[in-house]
Amino acid sequence: AWESSVGDGMSINIGYGKQSSVNEIADLIGGDRKNIPERKGEMKNIQADITRAKKLLNWSPKITLQAGLKELKQAWKVE
Repeated sequence: AWESSVGDGMSINIGYGKQSSVNEIADLIGGDRKNIPERKGEMKNIQADITRAKKLLNWSPKITLQAGLKELKQAWKVE
């Protein structure tokens, strides 16, 4: 996306397009984790809006978050 000439400087989100909690991502990554109290003003739900990426770049996710994290862990040799 950063190499494209479309968008005239506007931000373009690249993401999975579905909501995932921090706990879900932590479970997928694995390892030790520590839960901390919620911080004031912290967003409970967030999701990348990939509408611009689809429209301007003709882009859509090709793999799931789960598959992407698994591939990343293999590349980093983390188990």
